Amino acid sequence: MINISSRAAYRGDTPDYLAYGASKGALVSLTKSIARAYGKDDIKAFEIAPGFTRTDMAQDFIDQYGENYALDDIALKNLTEPGDISPTIVFLLSGKADHLTGTSIDVNAGSYVH
Repeated sequence: MINISSRAAYRGDTPDYLAYGASKGALVSLTKSIARAYGKDDIKAFEIAPGFTRTDMAQDFIDQYGENYALDDIALKNLTEPGDISPTIVFLLSGKADHLTGTSIDVNAGSYVH
């Protein structure tokens, strides 16, 4: 199982996105609980926490605030694209990462480092 949460689960978010951040935090806990409870049943659970990623949802934000606003919040030169996240998903599904069960992997262009 791979759940996609958000950096908001770890760093919080703005007042407009309180429920979003809280729901992503719950998804982190759910993933860890499934990993612990069902690992012996050969069920692995992983969580990927992207940062700002160029999606339809993000485009609304970009249209409102501008792309530079989002770029100023990350450590890299370019916004994360869905294709930047997919190799991590492929790796987790490969069966070569089973002992990572219960972990969170940040794919956020350095916008939240913990």
